[in-house]
Amino acid sequence: MESGVTKSSQINNTENWYRALIKSSGDAIIGKDLNGRVASWNPAAERMFSYTEQEMLGQPITKLIPKQRISEEQVILARILQGDQIQYYETTRLRKNDDEFPACISVSPIRCPQGNIIGAAKIIRDITERKAADLLSKDNRFRALFETIVDGVVLINAKGLIQALNPAAVNLFGYAPIEVQGKNISMLMPSPHAEQHDQHLDNYLKTGIKKVIGIGREAMGKRKDGSMFPVELTISEMDVDGERIFTGIIRDISQRKQAEAANDFEQELASDLLQRLWEAEKTDKSGLTIWRGENLPGKRYFSGDLLLHASSYGHTYVLHADSMGHGLVAALPLLPLGDLFYSLAHSGHMVGAIAAKLNRMLFERMPRGRFVSATILRINTHHRSVEFWSGGMPPLIILTAESANETQAGGEHPALGVLSPDDFNAKTQEWQWDSQYPQHLFSYSDGLTDAQNTAGERFGPKRTLELFKNQCKDPSKSTELCKVFVDFIDPNKTHDDVSLLMVDCELLRQYA
Repeated sequence: MESGVTKSSQINNTENWYRALIKSSGDAIIGKDLNGRVASWNPAAERMFSYTEQEMLGQPITKLIPKQRISEEQVILARILQGDQIQYYETTRLRKNDDEFPACISVSPIRCPQGNIIGAAKIIRDITERKAADLLSKDNRFRALFETIVDGVVLINAKGLIQALNPAAVNLFGYAPIEVQGKNISMLMPSPHAEQHDQHLDNYLKTGIKKVIGIGREAMGKRKDGSMFPVELTISEMDVDGERIFTGIIRDISQRKQAEAANDFEQELASDLLQRLWEAEKTDKSGLTIWRGENLPGKRYFSGDLLLHASSYGHTYVLHADSMGHGLVAALPLLPLGDLFYSLAHSGHMVGAIAAKLNRMLFERMPRGRFVSATILRINTHHRSVEFWSGGMPPLIILTAESANETQAGGEHPALGVLSPDDFNAKTQEWQWDSQYPQHLFSYSDGLTDAQNTAGERFGPKRTLELFKNQCKDPSKSTELCKVFVDFIDPNKTHDDVSLLMVDCELLRQYA
């Protein structure tokens, strides 16, 4: 009997201890039944929601939930019925005066002595102060980023009025913040962009169609002193306390534009210089088809391709060269190289001697590291033979019109200018063609195989070979075949120069 009394006393003490714990808790602790009605309500819940216990007992728990979050309660109840616990779920709740506040909620199922779930216990913590501290911390981080970013940043509202600009934007435009805040952003733009801006913004707000938002583009900026400068502009949109704010990130690209202009001038000058060499070829030669990548779409760097031919003592000489680098850097070695080639070819030198002299000139006169890949041909139409030296270039491809098989030759030597005259290997190779089977010889620069399409695929050796085979089938359609390559490449990419030599051996012999 005494043991039973002691046990009952212990149970009562434990229950009293739990009641005291719930009553003194700083967090709201609310019990609810499976119908979602409040079954218990502690003093912290009264302080948090401003409802008394009498006001809330038997009331639906949804009374404390904002309308847009009512669906949360259905999800919570479904999980409780499965025996799940929900830990530290951040949401919002409603006070008696309809004020919405941020809250962190934990929910656990309540079970009867038999283990069945009969309700749920909610612990709710008001996290208003923590959220305010987080917001202040985020605001401080944003302000530090805003003030230290190297690009200019301008914030405007939905009316196009300037709300703020960072120190970098102050330096870009020359205005103090007080001079521009509340004024239309168009004051930072030259005509006609200034007049069009409000209309563009109004169209976006009405239609939601993004034409410039989220897309980087080049534009012009206008400084306080009236001077204009090129900028790279990216506009994004954000919501700040329910207000639409547009962020413009502005980068001064004056130096980049100046460098591009200088590069364009250099490219044009390099092409003009080499045009002088090309014009030395007074006439085209039947049997030789030369394509220097004319009419390629898009912007191209002059990358040092050179394709020259000369006739001497019944032989046809060809120099196909590809210099390292771009622009003038690539063109400078080619100018003396071309002049020397013409001189040696017209004097009837053999291919090995021409290669050795060109190598010596580059090695001794050019700065170290200035190499020129080259293929040199001497075509003897009387003997139906081709002597050649090749260094650093793609291999020559020889095709027979009656066969799908190809022969590749050359390319085993280093480029001209790599080795000293003493170490240079002037050994040549020779190939002869059969008069019974029309044969073609092809030389090309790596700009052909390296060119890419819009998907980033290279034209590659396989397509190159197919191009050459089609040329063998119908030599009269060389222009159409080059169009196949032109149609393949991405017109918006910058491509290296492309050059291609096609030799119809028997046709060349007929007109020798």
